[in-house]
Amino acid sequence: MRLSLLALALFAAPVFAQSNADSYRPGDVDASAVQPYEAQYRIFVIQGAGSGMPFGTMSESLSIEDGVALSTVHVNGAGQTQRDSAWFSWPEMEPIRFRSEANGAVKELAFDGLAVSGTLRDGSALDVTLDAAAFGQGVADIIARTLPMEDGATASFYAFDDDTEDYVSTTTLTVGAVEQVLGREARVITSESPSNSVTMWYDAEADQMLQVAFSPQPGITVELRRSDLD
Repeated sequence: MRLSLLALALFAAPVFAQSNADSYRPGDVDASAVQPYEAQYRIFVIQGAGSGMPFGTMSESLSIEDGVALSTVHVNGAGQTQRDSAWFSWPEMEPIRFRSEANGAVKELAFDGLAVSGTLRDGSALDVTLDAAAFGQGVADIIARTLPMEDGATASFYAFDDDTEDYVSTTTLTVGAVEQVLGREARVITSESPSNSVTMWYDAEADQMLQVAFSPQPGITVELRRSDLD
């Protein structure tokens, strides 16, 4: 997930179809065991060692119908509203379409094999051909759910990125230790890419993401805390 203010990159354990150390592309990951979900979060901005100031709310969902998955993220915050939608084939996760609307500015992309075309948020047109297949935006949390929940498990994947010169960047996911979050035990999963570093806390037993955190600038942490848990 990518938000204009929040650098969000946002599981039953299916396995990777490949076992080598290369980065994965669409078709390399078996996501067939990932189930549709909905989640609600409260967003807090933390400065230093403070407890955090409320910023707003975020909702996310994954739906699957007739071989097409739709991942959505909707943020409402102070002076910020954004809705991202990503369509991709299921379970191969080949990108089909992406649309993001943030405070009235729209980014819309269409994927046809290696060809990517559309309009960026600044209004400029995009028409490129990738050298090789890559995932679309908004799939990091889904791929994270396919990792074995064991300390040290890791995987990297290629994804389309219009902020880079060749339009593709690599994200690496790593599973860490178990920690107590929101009264539950959760695996720590880190997501590292050239543009951001995100930490996720995932309750594998309940198949629920509990919390997400990242630092948009030094000394500032943004936390998304699950608000719809029993």
